[in-house]
Amino acid sequence: MFSCLTRPYNLSLTKPYIKLINQGAAPMKIVQHIFKLLLSVHVVSLVIIFSSGNVLANVSELLVQGDNHRMNRDYILAEKSYTEALAKEPKNYRILKSLVEIKFALEKYAEAKPLAEKILSFRVMLQKKVKVFVIGESGALAGVISPKTRTPYHMAELVDETVISADSGQNNMRNYLDAKTKKEVPNYRLFFLESGKMKLVPKSEVKIEYVGVPRIDHESVQELYSKVQSKLIDLSGKPKNIEMVSVEGGCFDMGSDKGALLEGPIHKVCLSPFKIEKHEVTQKSFQSV
Repeated sequence: MFSCLTRPYNLSLTKPYIKLINQGAAPMKIVQHIFKLLLSVHVVSLVIIFSSGNVLANVSELLVQGDNHRMNRDYILAEKSYTEALAKEPKNYRILKSLVEIKFALEKYAEAKPLAEKILSFRVMLQKKVKVFVIGESGALAGVISPKTRTPYHMAELVDETVISADSGQNNMRNYLDAKTKKEVPNYRLFFLESGKMKLVPKSEVKIEYVGVPRIDHESVQELYSKVQSKLIDLSGKPKNIEMVSVEGGCFDMGSDKGALLEGPIHKVCLSPFKIEKHEVTQKSFQSV
């Protein structure tokens, strides 16, 4: 009955129970001690699993976490989720764009700038094209892809990034019994270019890689990038020791009758007195005034 307690690799844990046996303790008391030990081990294991859940989360889960935090205006937590997702997929423009927007909201303009520049360096696409990779032996793409495809991925257009559907369950009776407790499954809605077919594909069964940046997102990031630059200029402070010189007003002839047709006719222009900076003005100094 107690042979398992004397194995060499369990010796450190079984010493108390061997002592109880030698003292003639009742078997039930020994069983109770063993049960308490196993229970404590399971509790510790569960704590480790739950505490490491965020580490084990995949990119799509981290994106959902980030989007939810952002919707609730928990920008710090959203930034954390997006940063973890970016570490897993550094070229994912969707993550980069979300992180730029969050850092702008947190007024981290210096950190937002290089991320925006990275997005703007990507190729601009008219469609939201993606490469679709199957995870493991999943049959999620059956019927919409050709088995003769030579590449490890399949080209598709991402129609909807997230479509929630209920888990179908095992059979009709189970569906009826568990109708109120079905697990929601996040899917991609993908249009496969080779077959011309549309399909909902569970996010857990495929991995997508964006090809370039859709034009509308590129323009959005370009606009945000301009705001980031403006904020950085504002924070840099105004230029010091600006030296201005006065220029007298007067009249002069403008235009030419010897050059291109658009340069004529010659006409007289008059200016009032004005001031101009003595030294050349940089773009940074000009925008900060």
